[in-house]
Amino acid sequence: MLRGVVFSDESWWFSRKPIVVVGRVRSSRVAAVAPFLFAEDVYDNRRLLDNIVRWLLYMDVPEPVESVPGPLKNLTTLRNRLEEEVRNLTLLRDRLLNETAYLEELVEKYNATYYNNTCVGLEERVRELEVELNESRSRLEELTSVREELESLKSSYAGLEGQVLWAYRLLGVAAAVGVAAGFVIGWYYGRRKSGK
Repeated sequence: MLRGVVFSDESWWFSRKPIVVVGRVRSSRVAAVAPFLFAEDVYDNRRLLDNIVRWLLYMDVPEPVESVPGPLKNLTTLRNRLEEEVRNLTLLRDRLLNETAYLEELVEKYNATYYNNTCVGLEERVRELEVELNESRSRLEELTSVREELESLKSSYAGLEGQVLWAYRLLGVAAAVGVAAGFVIGWYYGRRKSGK
């Protein structure tokens, strides 16, 4: 006799389906766990696996204790946010480059006007434009520095994503080995108990 003890969210397959099934086969106990269960952050997976192993070994299963699972970082959201920041910084850099080119063009025009005109006011205006140009260049240098930091952050994110995927795979393998070991131990214990 088999029965589901943990069910999926209805949004997965538009209906609740069992993802952890336990039961008895003759005098032995069996349990089946969906491997993707351990990729979800809505279950206390460590306690669930412990309870399954205890049940398979005919040990007492402790009373359930309410716990709040810690939130996992959503890497997709983080990646989307970083990509949006890259787009915004790229637009800002392009705008600054256009402003810099425009200011350089203005400086050239005013320099030409200054040499062709003896007006002292033009010389002061050119100085002001040079100050603005220097400020724009410093802003552009800051933007370049920010972009380098962003590239470094993107490479760190890629490494983190690889580590998380590796950890989930390792956890899946460990869970499968644990369930298989539990089944073998339960089967062996059941045979010894029944005297076969």
